[in-house]
Amino acid sequence: MNKFIKTFMIAVTLVFLLVACSSKSSNSSKGIKPLEIDLAAVYNDDSPDVEGAKKFAEIVEEKTNGEIKVNIFSNGTLGSEKDNFTELSSGDLDMALGGSAGIEMFAEEYMFFLAPFLIEDLDHLEEWFESDLHEDMTERMKENNVRHLGDIVRGARNTTANKPVETPEDLEELKFRLPETDTLVEVFSALGAKPTSVSLDELYSSLQTGVVDASEGPYEQIASNQLDEVQDYLIKTEHIFDVSAIWINEDFFESLTEEQQKIITSAGEEAAQYASDTALNKQDEYLEQLEKSDMKIMDLTDEQLDVFKEKAKPTLEKMFKEKFTVTTYEDFLSDL
Repeated sequence: MNKFIKTFMIAVTLVFLLVACSSKSSNSSKGIKPLEIDLAAVYNDDSPDVEGAKKFAEIVEEKTNGEIKVNIFSNGTLGSEKDNFTELSSGDLDMALGGSAGIEMFAEEYMFFLAPFLIEDLDHLEEWFESDLHEDMTERMKENNVRHLGDIVRGARNTTANKPVETPEDLEELKFRLPETDTLVEVFSALGAKPTSVSLDELYSSLQTGVVDASEGPYEQIASNQLDEVQDYLIKTEHIFDVSAIWINEDFFESLTEEQQKIITSAGEEAAQYASDTALNKQDEYLEQLEKSDMKIMDLTDEQLDVFKEKAKPTLEKMFKEKFTVTTYEDFLSDL
């Protein structure tokens, strides 16, 4: 065998070995099963909140090179918000995207920031996020095995009904759909409404069949659930500046490597900001969509809103004394 042929055969053999090793390494890598995280949400799949969850999944999977995969279950497919937080706290669920239910279950003394007619505007809400009380609330949640990753600002919650609502008296005897939170129920009961618990996925049919007469929520919720088809009026009561958040089971979080924890924490903050920006940017779009329908949009004057606030104030003051015991009505408003 001449020298040229011998050299050529050695080169071919080396190439073959390198390809084989590469293929074996690649196949071995593909054989590693990713760590899967299940994230539950009651919100619609195309809501800004779930868009934020999708962004979270995208960031985590990219930053971990596919070592962690996030499965998103939207539209309440894993149960109500209370169901999600019960399982999140117990460890039967890895993550949840939710609003008031979890806080009322595990940190009720801080539930005041989602009480109707208390937070004045988005700037006021931002002050709450930056307060010591907010930090204390997240620590209280952690004591119940639920870690906070980021807040999502969903915008103002407003009222829908089949008649104008301009004064608290207009709410009297209305079967009013509310989330399953005692704070909202107590305040709206004091305003004269008849709160009725209906899950979000059943809201449209409940309004259509008269199980409830009225509802409340952000523009996104009203538009994405097509409530303009079953409600004549949207009244800008702006009674709550709504917040949801991204949460993770504390034990599960602590089981992750330090690097994975950093990625999850950073992704939660980035995804929450993305969802907030999306929600606030889409508010005008959702409102325009509702304005183009047959729904009548009603603005309320500051004087009209003050009447609602004054009617709600005695109940709120009582709730601070009995439930929201970490501060007082006056101190909360003066500290922020």
